[in-house]
Amino acid sequence: MLKLKLTNVSFIRFFSKNKKLKVFLLLALPLLAILSCNTTEPTDEIKPGSRNYEWTLDTLKLKNGDFLTLTRMWANSSNDVWTIGFGDVSRNLIWHFDGNRWSTDSIPRGMSPTGIFGFGSNNVWLGTAEGAFWHYNGSTWSEISKHSITGYDRVVIENIWGSASNNIYAVGFAENYVTSEYKAILMKYNGLKWDFVQIPDLQLSFTNIRQQQSTGLFIISAYNLAGTNNNNRLIIYKGADFTEINAGNSSTTIYDMNGEVYITMGRKIYKYLNNQLTLWKDLSSNFFGYGIYGKTEKDFFSFADAGISYSKDMVGHYNGTDFKILLETNLHYTGAGAYVDNNIFVTAFDDSSNSSVIIHGKIKE
Repeated sequence: MLKLKLTNVSFIRFFSKNKKLKVFLLLALPLLAILSCNTTEPTDEIKPGSRNYEWTLDTLKLKNGDFLTLTRMWANSSNDVWTIGFGDVSRNLIWHFDGNRWSTDSIPRGMSPTGIFGFGSNNVWLGTAEGAFWHYNGSTWSEISKHSITGYDRVVIENIWGSASNNIYAVGFAENYVTSEYKAILMKYNGLKWDFVQIPDLQLSFTNIRQQQSTGLFIISAYNLAGTNNNNRLIIYKGADFTEINAGNSSTTIYDMNGEVYITMGRKIYKYLNNQLTLWKDLSSNFFGYGIYGKTEKDFFSFADAGISYSKDMVGHYNGTDFKILLETNLHYTGAGAYVDNNIFVTAFDDSSNSSVIIHGKIKE
């Protein structure tokens, strides 16, 4: 690209004092201007992602009688992936993938992990159904703090997300067993400790939280545990303000990719743009279920189902043009996934063997 920018005043004056160079300047500038105007800047066009993946199904080996359903996952790299869930015993609820195999330390910790997020191999956080936060330092898990609210019997941490190791948020709910009352909770870690964020008294469970890089707004998904209709909620959080922007019956989940937040409701994907919920992709005619795990808007994976029968769950891929099924299974997707280093991990359950399975797709070189 040929481009000239004359901004130095002394440089221009030097040319104007010399008659021959002045003539050259007068003749050359129009040509340079034409060349500059006709030259286009290169654009970083997003290319459709590859669908050339090889797949493996990793069954997590449990002791006889043990039960495990995986519900959360976080990946630092393709050889450092964590997944958690709930089951009959506490010793098999935290699993790790080292690039070769999945393993658990089988240590009974007396807690039920419900949320996981991290910032490196030695900095991983767990939230629990007992209102506690656990931390992994690269070698061991330790309980850091445990929280309660007066008038409520328990605090449940549903999910954890953060933008930095000293700016982490957790969402969930508090419950009173006797009155069956619920209260939404929001907590923050500032690098030193976890504290409750003062919020309005909302009779909801906050289920997930993400922040838009472009606006700084937080988007929170919520559920009305005591309701019978329009239980799925979507809330915008800014400062001390909580604004509900949607209530409906369609399952509502939120994801982030490259700093952008995506909301799935039914078989549609939405964004929050210009202060309103905006439809981004309508995939109702496809088997799209939910989930946004990938690199770009032209390269992400999602859970898919067989529509009316729901007899088998599948892994689908969107490449910017269409949504295509890449893998069909007889498994049931259990709600978690992660994409890292051209690897996609999805949690599932095998009814026939009563065991948890990790669906692992790796791009072919």
